[in-house]
Amino acid sequence: MDETTRQQLGEVRGGTGSAPVLAATWRALLAHDPDVGVAAAFDLLAGEPRVKPSRSLVVDPGDAARRRWELRVAAAVALLGAPVVARVFDELRDELAADPHLAAEALAGVAPNRALDAQQQAALAALAQPG
Repeated sequence: MDETTRQQLGEVRGGTGSAPVLAATWRALLAHDPDVGVAAAFDLLAGEPRVKPSRSLVVDPGDAARRRWELRVAAAVALLGAPVVARVFDELRDELAADPHLAAEALAGVAPNRALDAQQQAALAALAQPG
């Protein structure tokens, strides 16, 4: 792994920057080293929290849980917007289908890449409107 990839990977996993900076880093990583970017995105998608933290709980989940949620959303948005999405579509669709909140936030944050065919676009549109 080269130094650029290592730095970008650290930034997307740490997620300390603003949302626009994080999005730009995801785009750069997925363009520079798509295989590492895809693996990093799915690592974050598989992480915690598996449901969106709520502010209305008796026990507040805290800022760390909310930030990890934001990193999961950013990873999904990055994959949806990248040309590599066509290659990993089935796995990404399954991740989004498992969590309607994640799907809604991710799909609201990006227009899916044009590399997707009409059937794949329709499947994402269905996920964007749960219920």
